[in-house]
Amino acid sequence: MELFARRHAEGASQSAAYREAYPRSVNWKPDSVHSKASTLAADVRVAARVAELRAAAVERTGVTQDQIIRELSRIAFFDIRKIFNRDGSLKNVLDLDDDTAAAIGSIEMLDIGTDGQLVMSKKFKTESKKAALELLGTHLGMFVKKFEDVTDPMTKALGNMPPAQAEEMIAALAQVRAIKEKSRSAS
Repeated sequence: MELFARRHAEGASQSAAYREAYPRSVNWKPDSVHSKASTLAADVRVAARVAELRAAAVERTGVTQDQIIRELSRIAFFDIRKIFNRDGSLKNVLDLDDDTAAAIGSIEMLDIGTDGQLVMSKKFKTESKKAALELLGTHLGMFVKKFEDVTDPMTKALGNMPPAQAEEMIAALAQVRAIKEKSRSAS
């Protein structure tokens, strides 16, 4: 159980963490591993241990979710126009605002001299906007990359439905919950 919690807290999927913690499961069918891993991850003690390990990692590194989200946001919402002056020339790196500078992954500069002709060439490269948007969207719950990482069976079922059908199901569940509450209070 500890190895599963440790590996999952480090970022391994539930199934991968389960296979590592329980080596005999390597030969099992993926659905069997997924089922056992989901059950184990849903265990209150395991979930608490994963949360504890993740909190300890944040404490050790000083890295917070807010910092990561801020950096991903800088990449995801980077505006290429911010690296240019009004006349179309590239800005000096020291003149870039913090958000723009943080979005730039690398800079390549060439300066060949008078006999080789090319005087100056600058290339700015940013990290993938698409990847940053996907990570932000996943964090915000807009979409789930792997349903195996969803431990709540209802959330997993809703994630497999078209959005309109999922909304109808949520509304129906809310009605059932309200009816149950009403019958409990009447008793």
